[in-house]
Amino acid sequence: MMELSCEADCANERPFDIETRSARFRSMPKKQLTIVIPAYNEENRLPPNIRKALEWADKTSVFEIEFIIVDDGSEDRTCDLVREFTSKDSRVRLIEETHVGAVHAILAGFRAAKYPLVGYM
Repeated sequence: MMELSCEADCANERPFDIETRSARFRSMPKKQLTIVIPAYNEENRLPPNIRKALEWADKTSVFEIEFIIVDDGSEDRTCDLVREFTSKDSRVRLIEETHVGAVHAILAGFRAAKYPLVGYM
């Protein structure tokens, strides 16, 4: 029977080095993620949420992110407000659809995604 010795194994381990691990993690290629956001008459709620999403995207070192806002035929200023974001940030895209529902909007966003990982919110 083989005996296991922690002393022998532990003697060969290097102490945990956060700087080395962090540098290695930062040098890894980023995963590419598309987030689809369906919107219908969201002029009041959408702009602050886009800002929060972009702030989060700025902080993450794991993902390269694009946001696709799919307007589902809004009758308010939703499209105009999203266009303001698209003119300032290339990570934000707008797709305009007729009003046929959230599922259609989500699927339209999935079809337009340029990255392999896709989710929605």
